[in-house]
Amino acid sequence: MKFSLSLGRFNLTLGRSNTPRSTSGTRSFAAGSINRLTSDWSTTVTSADVEARNDVTKLRSRCRELERDDPYVRHYFKLLRNNVLGWQGMRLEMKVKDPSGSLDVQANTTIEDAWTKWGKKGNCTVTKQLSWRAVCWLVITAPARDGGVLLRKVRGFDNEFGFALQLLEIDMLDVYYNVPNCGRDQGTPGNEIRMGVELNQWKEPIAYHL
Repeated sequence: MKFSLSLGRFNLTLGRSNTPRSTSGTRSFAAGSINRLTSDWSTTVTSADVEARNDVTKLRSRCRELERDDPYVRHYFKLLRNNVLGWQGMRLEMKVKDPSGSLDVQANTTIEDAWTKWGKKGNCTVTKQLSWRAVCWLVITAPARDGGVLLRKVRGFDNEFGFALQLLEIDMLDVYYNVPNCGRDQGTPGNEIRMGVELNQWKEPIAYHL
């Protein structure tokens, strides 16, 4: 029902209109809008590698300074170690079975005892200064603080087990070393070196350039 009222030059119509509303409006994300609050927010499209390569050294230095000077950041790393690894670090629990299908208690105990002995300071790392628990703590902390960690397996090392680990600072990785095609003849897919990490055609890391 409609009511019309004439006021001189103006006609006013009251009531519900049967004309359908326009449905041409489109949905959008608030984070993509441009207004006075977001006008200086960068929208340049760059890859994650480009952004990391430009700022990784500064970010790493600042994060290390926060660990030294900020009690909240130090507490975060402490929680990370305690809640992810625990005070004992990663432990080994063997479940070798004998031909009858039962657990081989003697074999499991022998392997676990050897693992524990290898994890002692003097056997675990090439410097003979870190235990397995200390290695675990460093490996869980370094990626959160430095963006990564390098761990080298040294087979045939001069110890009772012929095996040890070598920890390398992630700073040794040459993040400015980038080669688009470093492998094969033209016309065939080759390897790519991206921020010091060499990748094959499937983007699998196969070498690290220090």
